[in-house]
Amino acid sequence: MSFILIVVASHLLITLLKKLKEERNKLVQANEDLNNANMNLQKSIEYIMSISHAVHNLVSQRDAGKLAKLLIEYALKITKTNKAFFVSLLDELPDCESADEIFLTQSCKNAILKHKDKIVNSQVPVNIKVDSINLILSEVGSLYQSYGILGIVIQNNVDNVLYKDIYSQMKLLSELGSIVFERYMLEETNNRLLINDEQNRIANEIHDTVFQRLFSISCAIHKLMQKQNNTKTTDIQDELAAMRESTGNAMKELRGIVYKLSWRKDGENVFQNDILRYIDEISKLTGVKISFSLAGEQEMLSYEVKMAINRIIREGTGNAICHGKCKSISISISIGDCFTTLEIKDDGKGFEMSKDIPGTGLGLRNIYSLVNSLNGEVSITSKCEKGTLISAIIPNNNLKFKEIKRGEAV
Repeated sequence: MSFILIVVASHLLITLLKKLKEERNKLVQANEDLNNANMNLQKSIEYIMSISHAVHNLVSQRDAGKLAKLLIEYALKITKTNKAFFVSLLDELPDCESADEIFLTQSCKNAILKHKDKIVNSQVPVNIKVDSINLILSEVGSLYQSYGILGIVIQNNVDNVLYKDIYSQMKLLSELGSIVFERYMLEETNNRLLINDEQNRIANEIHDTVFQRLFSISCAIHKLMQKQNNTKTTDIQDELAAMRESTGNAMKELRGIVYKLSWRKDGENVFQNDILRYIDEISKLTGVKISFSLAGEQEMLSYEVKMAINRIIREGTGNAICHGKCKSISISISIGDCFTTLEIKDDGKGFEMSKDIPGTGLGLRNIYSLVNSLNGEVSITSKCEKGTLISAIIPNNNLKFKEIKRGEAV
């Protein structure tokens, strides 16, 4: 009897152990699925942030050559490949590539252009081989104009899932590039038309107001010169006073015309409001608290400096949020007589300067490039778990920073 009880108990114990093992396996699998889902979610967030960053930077770019370079830099960042390039289909656009060594030789370009019709007419990226090198190519163009071909080099052993992801990413990048290039071309045309319109308006306004007053003054002076010997001094003084008043009115009208050309439109501070709108948008999107302060006369800044500051702020905040995982950012701009200081400070995870600076990421490279293009200086200080400080000093005009410092010392 006891033997039977032992057998039954053993059987029940074995069954229970099997069930426990099954439940454990289910928990392990659920945990693995959860980790995978978390990783995919993290990748998706980084991908969305990269796309958002790309949109902001591409849209704010005003140079076609730099636009193409930005496009291939984001192609590298998003597709995680080592080489990307842009083959221009327009005379005014340059070819460009990402690698230090020259990949886009004339023979390589000719081989790609042999497939031009296939690439342009395809709704999806095209896969071709050039000298045994695997390329994915996609047209960057609108309905009526092809601007160029965006391409990346991929390994031959890439699995099918990753292959599909890269295809989707290239399609998205080429569509984004198409929109941005079309916008750039339309803006160029629009700017030329606006300038022409403004020139005509100014000419007409000066002709109808200032010129007429000056003509009247000229006639009055001529008339006064003819009769000065037969006119009393008091009468001459009265006529001169009238001329002075008319000259003053002409100056006021001319000043009014010049004021209309100011970068302030309808009392709106376009430069500051653009930055505030971006900060508000990115803060709502990510939940990161961003403070902003601006001191000094903004009229001291040229259009190029304003655009560079705007882009540096976007790059710096994007890096702090995406890579630094910060909770708050402070941005300060101080405009002096000769140069402007911009500081972006975050409370993110930071990095070790000695280890991480040599391999600076796309965002930091863009900041260095922007500041250097304006003959300024930039410094980046960071420490693990202590956040990062980006400090840039930019000349208000295009003089070199060292020349300005020498001038101030004198």
